[in-house]
Amino acid sequence: MEPLFYPLLLDDFSGLPTCCAISADIDPLCDDADAYAQKLQQAGGKAGRINEPGLVHGYLRARHCSDKTKRSFERICQGLVDVAQFR
Repeated sequence: MEPLFYPLLLDDFSGLPTCCAISADIDPLCDDADAYAQKLQQAGGKAGRINEPGLVHGYLRARHCSDKTKRSFERICQGLVDVAQFR
């Protein structure tokens, strides 16, 4: 597997860009998002983390018809603003 497509395979997480790792609680990628954010932070990088409890992968498609997903989208937007200010 190629680290470009699965960055958790990297040996060195230093010097990587700031990120906001976003996941849904019921998502096969949830643990990977958490692990990536932790590895960045352990390497001295900056990473925000947002996990949405009770939601599934792809839930953002419902952001216009569900209050819960709309609020999540707003948190994600704010999280990206926060990460942009980490510099």
